[in-house]
Amino acid sequence: MIGIAPPAWDTSRPEPEHEGDILGPHRVAARARVHSHSEDLRRLLAPLPGLIAAGRYLEAATRAQIAANHAVLWHAGIFSSALLDSALRDLGAAALPTSRRRVRPRGEQLRILHVATAVAGIGGHTRMMWRWIGCDRGNIHSLALTRQSDPVPALLTEAVASSGGGIRQINRTPGGILQWARRLQSEIGDADLIVLHTHNMDIIPLLALAGMRERPPVALLDHADHAFWA
Repeated sequence: MIGIAPPAWDTSRPEPEHEGDILGPHRVAARARVHSHSEDLRRLLAPLPGLIAAGRYLEAATRAQIAANHAVLWHAGIFSSALLDSALRDLGAAALPTSRRRVRPRGEQLRILHVATAVAGIGGHTRMMWRWIGCDRGNIHSLALTRQSDPVPALLTEAVASSGGGIRQINRTPGGILQWARRLQSEIGDADLIVLHTHNMDIIPLLALAGMRERPPVALLDHADHAFWA
């Protein structure tokens, strides 16, 4: 079911009955709930191609973000959506076209840009990042954050600084989804490699990358393979 539209659930099909099955009613209720989430997602996604074609880019970005949030937080029976991914590619290419990328002579240290939605002092997500950076002494690591609200953990700040890189909090400047994606493009354009540590529903890096005709290689850290991804 990966990469397809939300499935058309057959809610009329009875669940198998087993003697003493106390979970039977819960299965029926869960199936109905997933079906409802699927229909909600379908309605959220349907207008996207028309909005992009009409040049209503901010509205399209807002709706795409809401749809991604919905799919991650309220399971709709799928783990990706070809319609959402296609819309994000089209929207980025139409609203944020750029070819900026700085080319450096071979032999220099690699400039690696880690892109995260947000980092916190508790949890393995951030610890993995600063240990990764600390173990790679031969390259320069920087960090771009798209939706950071809390202070960046000191150990991560120190790891980035020790490598010779810097931290950019994209959402600390005025603007919204499209403006932040445009700012992120300038950071991406200066990197040799991009590593996405983003939340599943974060569309800002995807829009930024989609708008770039030339971009460095991109790696995605799949830290939540049990959930939907944009």
